[in-house]
Amino acid sequence: MRVEFNQGVPDNCVEWLWDNVGPGNLVPGKHKDTSFNEYAWFYERIAIMPDYSARHPDDIRYVPTITIKDPELATFFSLRWL
Repeated sequence: MRVEFNQGVPDNCVEWLWDNVGPGNLVPGKHKDTSFNEYAWFYERIAIMPDYSARHPDDIRYVPTITIKDPELATFFSLRWL
C-alpha cells in the first residue's frame, strides 16, 4: 500500500517505520532492482500531473510517498500517520 504525504513526511515517521515495520529503503528507485525482497517499506517521490490537457512542465508537483509491503502494517501505519 502506498501512502502519499502531500504536506511532507511527518517528524519521527521514518524512525517509527524502522522500529515497527522493519528495514526500509530511503534510496529513490533502488526498490526496482533485485534488492526488493530485502525491505519491508520504501520511500519514493512521485510526480503528480494535473488532469487537464494543457499540461506544462511547471505544473508537475512531486509528492513524498511511503509504500509498505505488508497490508496489515500498511493499514496500521496509515491510521497512525495520516
